[in-house]
Amino acid sequence: MKKIIFTLLFLTFFINSNFSQSKSDSLLLELKNAKEDTTKALIYIELANFFINSAPKKAVDFCNESIRICNKTKFDKGAGKAYITIGQIYRVQGKYYEAIENLQNALNIFYEIEYMSGIANVYNAIGGVYYFQSDYKKTLEYLLKSLEIYEELSLKYPKTDLYKRGIASVSNNIGIIYETSNNIDKALEYYEYSLNLFQQLKLEHECSNILTNIGLVYFERGDCKLAKKYLFETVDILKKYNNLYGLANGYISIGECFKIEENYEKSLEYYNKSLEISFDLEFND
Repeated sequence: MKKIIFTLLFLTFFINSNFSQSKSDSLLLELKNAKEDTTKALIYIELANFFINSAPKKAVDFCNESIRICNKTKFDKGAGKAYITIGQIYRVQGKYYEAIENLQNALNIFYEIEYMSGIANVYNAIGGVYYFQSDYKKTLEYLLKSLEIYEELSLKYPKTDLYKRGIASVSNNIGIIYETSNNIDKALEYYEYSLNLFQQLKLEHECSNILTNIGLVYFERGDCKLAKKYLFETVDILKKYNNLYGLANGYISIGECFKIEENYEKSLEYYNKSLEISFDLEFND
């Protein structure tokens, strides 16, 4: 149930489930009509993100086309973004060496052009690769590098929300690493920091991820009263966005809390809510 964000601010390191077939068709039409310029390079990257799960080879081909155009037009930022996406594709496939190799390519480009937010972005992504290899020491090392850069940028450009969002996302990830390492107090410190920033930015869906993480920490501590407080807040947000998958998981967690409290009637009520949503999702798939 734990949700790790590892968000890239310019490309999403995890797959954007909001992509639709119509969006894909629209991008393909744009691609057909686009000139050989930076716009076409970015369309290739968007398409690659759409095909990461369903056609990873095609996604890599799209990225390579983007890199070819970026090199031709000297669009270094675009090339870096394309390499990040290839890293994402290989991470999803469990090809961690190839993922790191391509993320390093992006890092080299961003260092050359002194693109600091891109560097922070890549450090966060590399941390994600090490996380999925259960190398939490390396994960934390790269996340802290990312956080340091985002905090410096936020101080330098206080009116730019983008860097605050980077701080919030990376702080959540650091919280997860500390929780995984059983340093619960540190985990809560970073979760609360992340939550506060996302609330300032009025990014409710991101808040729901952090609220879930905090709720589950308190559940693991045996404090079901506090756990339910955060989980109910999560559920309220997810209802607003009709996030059925999230709701199904949230109801299970709440059901577990009531079960621990030996309130079996309430526990069963929330298990059934989760089950009902799960049936609906299966029926509609």
